[in-house]
Amino acid sequence: MNVINGFVTKADRINNNKGVVNRFFALSPIALTYAKDYSEYQNATFPLNTLYTFTALDEQGNELILPVEDVYKLMTVVETALAAIASSPLPYNKQLINQAVLVAHPSFLQDFTYGTIYSDQFERNPDWVSFKAILSTGLTDVRLWLMNEVFLTQYPGYEIVVIPPVDNVDLLLGNYADVKVLIENTPVQTLQDKTQDAIGNYPATKTRVLTFKLYNRQNPSQYTNVDWYLAIYGQAGDNVDAQKDAILDYLTQHSTRPVTDWQQVFPEIFKRTEFIFYPRWDAVAIENSNTDARIYQSIFSPKTMVDYVVSRNPHGQLEPEVMGKLEALPFDFKCVIAGVMPGETNTQDIDSLSKVVPDYLPLSTSELDFGRMSVETQQWVNRIVGALAAAETVTAFSTLMMPYRRVFRSDKLYISFTWKNVNYLVDARANGGAL
Repeated sequence: MNVINGFVTKADRINNNKGVVNRFFALSPIALTYAKDYSEYQNATFPLNTLYTFTALDEQGNELILPVEDVYKLMTVVETALAAIASSPLPYNKQLINQAVLVAHPSFLQDFTYGTIYSDQFERNPDWVSFKAILSTGLTDVRLWLMNEVFLTQYPGYEIVVIPPVDNVDLLLGNYADVKVLIENTPVQTLQDKTQDAIGNYPATKTRVLTFKLYNRQNPSQYTNVDWYLAIYGQAGDNVDAQKDAILDYLTQHSTRPVTDWQQVFPEIFKRTEFIFYPRWDAVAIENSNTDARIYQSIFSPKTMVDYVVSRNPHGQLEPEVMGKLEALPFDFKCVIAGVMPGETNTQDIDSLSKVVPDYLPLSTSELDFGRMSVETQQWVNRIVGALAAAETVTAFSTLMMPYRRVFRSDKLYISFTWKNVNYLVDARANGGAL
């Protein structure tokens, strides 16, 4: 499915006072840094409106250029939604509002919904609208924000531009004494200038410098600090795991040497404190019906769980290692059970999930006993259940909401989030591979 994530502004809502951004239908300067190369569209039917697309991709990840008729469809859905909300009696009936929008555009619109409605004495607006629309390039998953402060915290897309310490990164794998001299003789100003050149006319949301020890492979007690400069577009990219992934991707794409060589000199870039969850997406107890979602199987033998994780883990871990580290836990979310493995570099105090959330209970938030867990565990449950819901339907280019992001390991797709400095990954159903 194609994906469009964007924002709709209105010319009459732009505040010309310095530093002032209207609550709705206006983008702040920082929001415009969330994509290095966004697109702007207008349509004569809606002369005050501008559609900004920060993500517009087809199923293969290629950029979509929207024709006039597609821009019209997206804008008319927004205007129909605003009118339906404005005319709705209080309290709001979300089902009736959604249905009113769908009925207005039966030829191309599917699955409409909206976020939180904010109202005052003058207007009522949702912070975002989301829908599926049949556009010129096919069925498209669309999310359009209307409120700047919500867009800033929810937009999931990001791009990280890596500025390496040397142009030819393979030089970092040379003789250690030569590499040390090379690094020490590279002025900070040179790297800052290269960063500015990489940014060019596209201001970044953030710039970061990550420092990692480069070890002497012949004598690991020797090391020198190496700075990697990063230009980050989008708040979602401002986390260390995403930045490490960007550096690893850069090394993979720009080096002729195997990954194992880089693991020896930059081990910290590869280290993750993490847990990987393997939900049993393959085992359905009750299929979808017209009114109810699928329910997953809840009973498995230990051997079956071990075999499943062995078949899907990205690190090539074999049965003895998986059997020694695997934990399994049920979730209230569609009764799914997941195996969970700790990261290979987790420290001893965090080498099993049961040490992190020892009071976990597989309950929904509406049950009274949910409150018997610690507040931190309750918060963790909300995050992991959200990740499960995302992992069940996510594809390589579908819309995600922060704090979740896509991670690829050995060409397999995961939903990832960070909680209390620990990275959690959930194996996506789209990976297939059912036993």
